[in-house]
Amino acid sequence: MLVKTISTPSAGLRRFTLADGFDATQFGNITTAMTLTIQQGEEYTDESTILDLVAPIASTDAGNGTIDITLPDDASAFIGSDSLGDTTYLPIYVSGIHGFDYVAETQYWSPMGLNWWGYWEYIHMLFKINLLLGTAPSVTLGYESPIAGAIAETTITMSDNSGGNFQVWTALRAALEATEGQSLKMKFSGTHNGHEWMLQYLGADIKTVVADNLMRFEG
Repeated sequence: MLVKTISTPSAGLRRFTLADGFDATQFGNITTAMTLTIQQGEEYTDESTILDLVAPIASTDAGNGTIDITLPDDASAFIGSDSLGDTTYLPIYVSGIHGFDYVAETQYWSPMGLNWWGYWEYIHMLFKINLLLGTAPSVTLGYESPIAGAIAETTITMSDNSGGNFQVWTALRAALEATEGQSLKMKFSGTHNGHEWMLQYLGADIKTVVADNLMRFEG
């Protein structure tokens, strides 16, 4: 989808009018539960105040081909109005239409060999993220042991808490079928729609069944 004009319908909002030729069926699928992403806006438009961001969709108007977004708090400098030439139209990406699903799994971790048996307690992670203005990304962490009936999952919303890095600590579920056994594997999944991230560190705390001491396993 390409934007040809930008306007300000009210404070805190920006309205994007789409260029002719957009898919009306896809447009009809856009809801206010979705987000809109701009990447490399300045490079496409030569406008320094078209900021890269991820913003919630406030409303749509299919008849006029417009999408309103709510500006993030740190994007108040976003240009208030502009009429773009046909060689500088702004591409936009809507989460429920242009986002793509990803799944990345680790191998099973077996820190003490197959004769060891314990409970996996906590996971520690460090992410490096190219964070755009606005909504922080979420990652779904799944985990299971070889005896698990099904993988257990929890959604993690990132938070910049380490000078541009994102440290995450999460307790694993108490369900023994997910966290008890000789080994454990992790699965990261979600929908990519703007933020680029890389997992730099993954560690786990493990408690043996016969003792209370915690061990650390890293990979």
